[in-house]
Amino acid sequence: MKINLTSDDINLLVYRYLIENGYTHTAFCFNKEADIHRNPYYNSHADKLPPNALVAFMQKAMIYIYIEYHTDELTGEQLICEEPFSFFKKHTCFRKLGQQRGLPIKESSILAAEQEAQTIKEKQGEQPMGVGEPASCDVAMDTEDSALDGNSLTQVYPIYVGPPQRRLADKWQLMRYMQLLDYATSNAAADAYFNPMMPECIVKRVEYAPPALYTIVATKKMKACEIVPPDVKLIESDTSPSSVGTAIKWRRDGHMLCVGYASGSIAIWDNKGQRLFTAKISNTTITAIAFSGNRKFWYDSEDDHTPCKLAVGDAEGSITIFKVEQDIVQIASYSQGMLITEIDWRDHDVFTVATADARIVMYDTEACQSATIKDVVQSNPQFMEWGPNGNCLAIVDNTNILKLYKPGGKPLQGNVVTLKAHTKNIVTACWQFGHTTKASNKLCTIAMDKQLFIWDVVTECVVMSTTLDQVPTTIAVNSTDTALAIGTYGNRIKIYNLPSLTLSCSLCDHELPTNITWAADDRYIAYNVYNKQRTLVVPIGSSSAFVPE
Repeated sequence: MKINLTSDDINLLVYRYLIENGYTHTAFCFNKEADIHRNPYYNSHADKLPPNALVAFMQKAMIYIYIEYHTDELTGEQLICEEPFSFFKKHTCFRKLGQQRGLPIKESSILAAEQEAQTIKEKQGEQPMGVGEPASCDVAMDTEDSALDGNSLTQVYPIYVGPPQRRLADKWQLMRYMQLLDYATSNAAADAYFNPMMPECIVKRVEYAPPALYTIVATKKMKACEIVPPDVKLIESDTSPSSVGTAIKWRRDGHMLCVGYASGSIAIWDNKGQRLFTAKISNTTITAIAFSGNRKFWYDSEDDHTPCKLAVGDAEGSITIFKVEQDIVQIASYSQGMLITEIDWRDHDVFTVATADARIVMYDTEACQSATIKDVVQSNPQFMEWGPNGNCLAIVDNTNILKLYKPGGKPLQGNVVTLKAHTKNIVTACWQFGHTTKASNKLCTIAMDKQLFIWDVVTECVVMSTTLDQVPTTIAVNSTDTALAIGTYGNRIKIYNLPSLTLSCSLCDHELPTNITWAADDRYIAYNVYNKQRTLVVPIGSSSAFVPE
């Protein structure tokens, strides 16, 4: 028997059934009635099935009317749905990017026209090699997890948006992010750091290659990923194009950048990539660099030419001190006899040095004195940094104990406090920036026990904590103390609000994040991945960056 029904009749019947049974999506198709009892959930969900007559009626109706669209709950656009409807589970369809490359449907016609024009151009005949337009650095990313074509300058892989915006199963792809152009071997490790005051400026250091300075410019082009070429490569001299950068550090006001090289030379650059000073100070690799002055000093300073000091350590344990004014001159040198791994200044006179043999030494450049902080660490510390006001030195080594050094009446006299709350080794730590008195005493730690703790170093206790779903790898707090980013195993990056520690957004890469840095205006984060020179610059806090797949 043939049943003649209008689409309105079918929609009314189906809509009534779905609403009564708690289903709100309108994209569906039915299996044969005879197959329903084979479903393993039939016994426990049989009461939710409609009468057989209604099932048969709807199945026959579906022969004539095939519904292939549903309405996107966020945009209201009509989306193609390929997922069969089931009586036994909620509809969990996700959008297929297909030829639209993740763009909203209302924009797809523009891109489709561009693609059609490109296809026509290709059909007209291939141009001889070397003739025609150069390859563009702006690469639109396909949805397939594969390398780009031969005209591309680098490989780009999709990044997906996770909770709380979307479940990763929904496969929402990140759009309109940037990737710094690769210029060294693909398996070279890299780290990148935004300028502390200029949000558009970022420097990248790559293993076995010179560092490079980039400028981030937001674009309105409908691209999944923009490839950003370097403005300048930071080579130590014009005669040494193959310089290998081994250490980089911004001055906290963002006006200067110091780079150390494997040759034993250093170079100081301005934020435009102009070399201000270069000198060879060692016969071995430069391993640590630090400008004097704590965060509070540099945030309060408005003079671009504020005098400061620069400490440089090398692989043989030598420490060279420069005075940076109109001229840059060497004023002192010290020797530790072991590779220098960390240097950090308390103010403009006192700095602290960590060495590979698990020693921590403080130097007073004004009084020409030094003191060793004894029995503090069991191994080379992976984190050693003074707080924003210089009132406390936080130290993390390969244990589950946080060490705090608090100076006494004299700069080189103080006591060490040990705090234990983590149950497994601490991975690393990060100070809040300290724009308020409360925030200046807050320190964040992450550990192998999947715990994130926020400590108050004055009261010496944990004031906030949360549990992560994966072991963390790195952490960074933004410049306004309103958010922190954590990289974890599982190739995830999670953004938490401060001080509540509620999850704001998350991203899923296909490789392990190892380093995260925030732009000065908190609009972007940049992160690196394990043993790859990939550096991704991702917009934060803009829903327009998220597009469903």
